[in-house]
Amino acid sequence: MALGFLIAAPQIWDAAETENRDSDVRYIYGECLNLQLSSDRTIGACTMAIRSGELEYGETAAAFENRGRAYFKLKLYDKAVADFSEAINISTFNAGALYRRGVVFLSRKKFVQAISDFTIALGVNPNNHEYLNARAVAYKAMGKTEQALQDYDRLIQIKPKFHTAYSNRALIHKRHKNFKKAVADLTRAITLEPNNWRAYQNRGSVHEDMGNMELAIKDFEKAVKFGSRSPAVFNMLKKFGVSPSAIMISLREIIIPIKFYLVRNANMKKDGLVLTNWLTAANINSLLLPEINAIWRQAGIVWKSNGVDDYNTDDNNIPPSMATDIVSVYKGMPKKERAKKFRFLRNLASKLKKPKQFTVIIVPFLGSNIQAVGFRPHKTLFVSAWSDKSSLGKLPPEKIAAVEKKPFKKGSLAHTIASMLGRQFGVHKISCQEYCLFGNEGTRGYILSPTQIAVTRMAATIF
Repeated sequence: MALGFLIAAPQIWDAAETENRDSDVRYIYGECLNLQLSSDRTIGACTMAIRSGELEYGETAAAFENRGRAYFKLKLYDKAVADFSEAINISTFNAGALYRRGVVFLSRKKFVQAISDFTIALGVNPNNHEYLNARAVAYKAMGKTEQALQDYDRLIQIKPKFHTAYSNRALIHKRHKNFKKAVADLTRAITLEPNNWRAYQNRGSVHEDMGNMELAIKDFEKAVKFGSRSPAVFNMLKKFGVSPSAIMISLREIIIPIKFYLVRNANMKKDGLVLTNWLTAANINSLLLPEINAIWRQAGIVWKSNGVDDYNTDDNNIPPSMATDIVSVYKGMPKKERAKKFRFLRNLASKLKKPKQFTVIIVPFLGSNIQAVGFRPHKTLFVSAWSDKSSLGKLPPEKIAAVEKKPFKKGSLAHTIASMLGRQFGVHKISCQEYCLFGNEGTRGYILSPTQIAVTRMAATIF
């Protein structure tokens, strides 16, 4: 009896192992098919599922196809093609894999291969509008406009409210100088998608080709209103005395909350001077913030104060030397020290950040030849109340003026904060030619170009 039990036990254990293994494979395969996961995680899950050897016939094809999609997102095109090809080898008429491999070929300008894949996919699913649209795009890219028109005609019959088809067909009509047909298609596209700036922009271009400049300008104005940032459109509008900036600013005022912290009891020494945070809440509310808003009003952006608080180092355990010589990050500070100082600032930024709010932390001194440090992920700025940047670190630090009423020379705290807020939105300084971003020698205030206004407004809208 005992021997029989010992023999039977491993059989029961093996069954449990098999059940657990099957459960693991199903879980991994489920992750492979989960399109919400990151590309890297999808690739890992699909690879494990494929290597398990325990997937069903169709499941293996699906795993290769999904891994190919993840590779495509990472722009690993050769690997994507290899995986889609594996999926097609397993299931010859896998329309999804054929379409996706065709999209890779199209992105690599291998138009013949792309059209071949799209055509086979359409043989499996003749009424799929995505397959038809993709083949039409490939035909158009090859210059085979007649074939492209046939696909768009058929596509519109199948899906008459697919606005992209009208827009794309209009471009072919424009190329053939069939301007009336182009205008009709773009008008239909706008009817289906009223905020479609590309359709307005393209219709404006057709009107321009027809010599209808009044209609062209109206369409270009609409295009800018709904999102066009085309330099050619901007230049055309300016040529006719229309300001693209004024169009964008007139849309609506964007209000963004901002919080200020004044770090206290963290006095720092430099060149025999004891540097203290001399700013007060009154300075910020009556001087800095109004000037920052004066600068940003040209973009239709208003910064609304969420208050000014003291941040006491005694209460919050901040070492007095927290940011001394931060500039050395850019000037060859040893890596250990550099990482330590920036890690501290980043941690503090993380601690003070709030959802839907920008944070400005003003400290006595950030280091030689520097005025501010920003951390975009945390929407947080560190700004120095003292600086030696105007002398490039050759002279002792001096208090930075809250605002600068004279022509822009040394800068001010308001200008520094306004500039750093622009960087948080992805806008940086450029050489001063036709436009000056955030001022330059001999200018008063910061002037933004239409493109820079567009960038900041777009970023502020999704903030």
